[in-house]
Amino acid sequence: MRPAQNEGFHPNCYMTDKELAQATFAMRIFDHDVDISYSTREPAYIRDNMCTLGVTTMSAESKVNPGGYHTYPQALEQFTVSDERTAKTINQRLKELGREPVWKDWDASFDLFGCYKGASKG
Repeated sequence: MRPAQNEGFHPNCYMTDKELAQATFAMRIFDHDVDISYSTREPAYIRDNMCTLGVTTMSAESKVNPGGYHTYPQALEQFTVSDERTAKTINQRLKELGREPVWKDWDASFDLFGCYKGASKG
């Protein structure tokens, strides 16, 4: 676990890369159906190795400032991005590692939720 920036979250203890891998393996053994997600906070070499050993989802090209995708480009970051590769580069690397990337645009799904919510009023 890593601290958040600007006086945000500070973990009681820090995990080494080995401890993070061990925690991931323990979760996979405990529940083989659990979704284990690694964010862009983790460095590329960790994400590349763990995608074959238990991680089921990963983010790409994350914007970490509040409103970073739409309205506040000047806002402070919530945390530091360690894996700054483009989505295209991550896609290619996953294929090289024998994985089949499946992409999901979460923002679009949230936009659809508003449409359904409004449709139920009619």
